Amino acid sequence: MLCSCQSQPAGWKRLLQRSGQAGPVQPGQLALITLGEAAGCEIVTRPHTQLAALARRTGGAAKPSGAGGGDLGVAFTIGNDATQKLREDIRASGLTLLSLGAPAPGLRLENA
Repeated sequence: MLCSCQSQPAGWKRLLQRSGQAGPVQPGQLALITLGEAAGCEIVTRPHTQLAALARRTGGAAKPSGAGGGDLGVAFTIGNDATQKLREDIRASGLTLLSLGAPAPGLRLENA
């Protein structure tokens, strides 16, 4: 579920303007930004916001990893085409891309 940027608090709009990003916002990301503002610390950094905007353009999503604050962000896409496009966009944006793989297949339904 995505919600419109026009319904977000002023602090979020300022963050989007400062980072040069626009478009729909993930509710979880908005919650982390609001929490960070209330705590007086930056949980969702400008690179996290940039990664989230790039992921949204491919139909995906992104979030800070762990407690946030600028260490790493993770992005999720569906399908090889969207993943490849996001990788290209990340490289073109100047963000650092770490390609990590899983040693086993992901979630799947098995018959009992």
